[in-house]
Amino acid sequence: LIYGVYSKENLIGKMVVIKDYTSTFNNDEATKNLIIRLITLMYFILFIGIYFIISKTTKPIESLKNSLRKIAEGSYEKIENKSKDEIGELIETFNFMSTKLKKKDEQEKMLFRNITHELKTPLTSISGYAQILKENPEVDFRDKSLDRIISESNRMHGLIVSILDISKQSSDLEEYGVEEVSLLDLIKENIEKLSSKIKLKDLDFEIENLGEEFKVVGNKYYLNVLMGNLIDNAIKYSFENSKIRLDLMEEENKLIFSIENEGQAIDEDLRNKIFEPFTKGSTSAFANKTSSGLGLYICKNIVDSHRGEIICESNENKSKFTLKLPKSYNL
Repeated sequence: LIYGVYSKENLIGKMVVIKDYTSTFNNDEATKNLIIRLITLMYFILFIGIYFIISKTTKPIESLKNSLRKIAEGSYEKIENKSKDEIGELIETFNFMSTKLKKKDEQEKMLFRNITHELKTPLTSISGYAQILKENPEVDFRDKSLDRIISESNRMHGLIVSILDISKQSSDLEEYGVEEVSLLDLIKENIEKLSSKIKLKDLDFEIENLGEEFKVVGNKYYLNVLMGNLIDNAIKYSFENSKIRLDLMEEENKLIFSIENEGQAIDEDLRNKIFEPFTKGSTSAFANKTSSGLGLYICKNIVDSHRGEIICESNENKSKFTLKLPKSYNL
């Protein structure tokens, strides 16, 4: 600092005050450098933290992407889930989807193999009898051969119709949509349609809640197929001169339909796979029936497409199928 020294307004000299600030400057520089280092360290820690968070978020997404690519290639696998946040929920949903797709793919492969076998059998029989018929024109043998050819042709026709029903179900539900359907009307219609079979076995039908008007929103054609298959099976596997009991009731927002027949009990092994395609019983009571093994598989598909549930129960000489359908339904 410099100060002027005056005497009667005349400058007589200058006073200079000097202080050494080197230590203060050095301290300030040290503080500044420390702050810079701390800020740099904070940015580095922040960068590492952001990188870790992003990696933790993107790694499961990357796994999802790779797994989706594998599913597209036909390989189904689950992803290990260590997250409990929204990403974890997404992985759980993916694992559930992967399991369902794997099961569906296995069912379709099994269905294709069984269809090939089931179609091959009547075709081989038709071809064999036609060849024998050509080489052996005897009248008696000709009639027998023609009867067998007609029988096998009808069997193959029924099988193809069932396969077409299976392949069309999803597209038909979307194409034709849904409407309000009376289950009671469908039940009565199918009982009337199968009246000749009922009379042949002298069966007695008991219908509970006959006066109630129960309606459900769904695809009328396939609900009719569903009721027809269940009632036809009950007739087919009932003892002669026995009773078939049908019950229709409402429970919360669902309609519950059950049908119980008196016949040979369904063993546990058969019950566990009864809704799988081409499932037939090994005992004579079931094996000798003219069935393609697709009826209950079609029923299960129809029920699933209507967001419903179907259950099979059997004990002693009674078997019961219970159907639960939501009253409201949206595609």
